[in-house]
Amino acid sequence: MKAVLAMLLSISLFPGVCLATDPPGSAQMLDGIYSGMARGLNATATGGSDLGVSRSYITFYPDGKVYRRVPEGGLDGWDRAASEAAVPELWGRYEPVGPGHWRIHWNNSERVSEVVREGNSLRYEDAPVLPVASCEGLALQGTYLKPGSLDSEYPPSTLTFLPGNRFIDDGLIGELAYQNITMPDPRTIGPGSGTYRIGRNTLHLSYSDGRRIPVEIHANPADLKPGPVTTIFINGWALVRPPN
Repeated sequence: MKAVLAMLLSISLFPGVCLATDPPGSAQMLDGIYSGMARGLNATATGGSDLGVSRSYITFYPDGKVYRRVPEGGLDGWDRAASEAAVPELWGRYEPVGPGHWRIHWNNSERVSEVVREGNSLRYEDAPVLPVASCEGLALQGTYLKPGSLDSEYPPSTLTFLPGNRFIDDGLIGELAYQNITMPDPRTIGPGSGTYRIGRNTLHLSYSDGRRIPVEIHANPADLKPGPVTTIFINGWALVRPPN
């Protein structure tokens, strides 16, 4: 049974390896989600801040729009206009200024960011960012939770994927939703179960009570190999499979 499951998983993984691309014939416009690690100030539990390293994201659209996060509803039909109206400072426009070179003009700001291609990555704000896997068509198996949540005194919230494209959400999706008008209030996303499908960086969750919730999903290309996917990202949050 394990051998059959491994074979099915390896077959299902290949559709999900598609990366962010430069659309052909688009005058070097970019398309997709890029991720990297950046140094900056992080909030501490005591209300202060310290200098640390955290994951950063930037999303490019082929029409010249750019978003300084992961698109919370994924790339499948997410309401970009609503997001830009709610948080305009996170949006901007980019333009090609030379081969492998783009310039970003951010909304409501005089700030300009330079983006330069370096091999398979882009250099953005003095750090490399790499294209993430789209996960399109990916079939997942097993339970995922936030790293370190098993060390808490409280029971962890989990998200479990079952054969037949079924899922059980034990409250984790509500924890990962952003509070803005482009996503439901986390308090309205209670636990539940149902079926799922994965489009382009979009996990479409159809709950059995009628709720339809799309969230962003991606993975590192290196993690999409035959066997269980050890780490996935939903709305920019890393989720891991607990040790057996």
